[in-house]
Amino acid sequence: MAKLVGREALFPSIVSSYELESAGAMQQALLTVVQESVIETVNKGMFQTPGNLHHDSRLADFIGQVKAAIAEHFYFMRYDYEGFEITNCWGNLYRHLHSLTRHCHPNNFISGVYYVKAPRGSGAISFFDPRPQASVIDPEKTQFTPYNSGVVSVPPVEGRLLLFPSWLEHQVEFTVGDEARVSISFNAMLTGCFGASERFRTSRSAPA
Repeated sequence: MAKLVGREALFPSIVSSYELESAGAMQQALLTVVQESVIETVNKGMFQTPGNLHHDSRLADFIGQVKAAIAEHFYFMRYDYEGFEITNCWGNLYRHLHSLTRHCHPNNFISGVYYVKAPRGSGAISFFDPRPQASVIDPEKTQFTPYNSGVVSVPPVEGRLLLFPSWLEHQVEFTVGDEARVSISFNAMLTGCFGASERFRTSRSAPA
């Protein structure tokens, strides 16, 4: 009889979640900023703002907390880096039966989303296993867990912030209901010099 002595989750894709300070007090200000600047996108029925919300002074506290969360995530990952900058920040508004197809966020290092409004029926964000070979043989499961699933869905929670690698593919599921799902998304990129010089893997990025 084999005795289990250990089990490791190798090469995980880390998604961190945070609750922001004074989230309730910020919600109305964030909602106002998004609602006053959303426009319909080429993806008919989906509304987004321009990608420069991080320069809006009304979001200064929010952006400061986003940067603090990113710094905490980088500390957990034990990254050695000079700095980082928010490169894009935009609002999203989804109404009944609106969704967003599978995608990633190129030319950035880390991305995230903050849920301003998430009424009942709001679409979840679904993350896809980045290992294409993992589904070569895919047996049935008695129960789906993060360890055996090719897709993991995270329901939106008002006041909750998610951080994830920019390369991790994801999509937004359909929102169902009369109330809009409102979120603010963002990307960030490392600045300065980063990488292992002794292995000829350094890169230098200028601040945004």
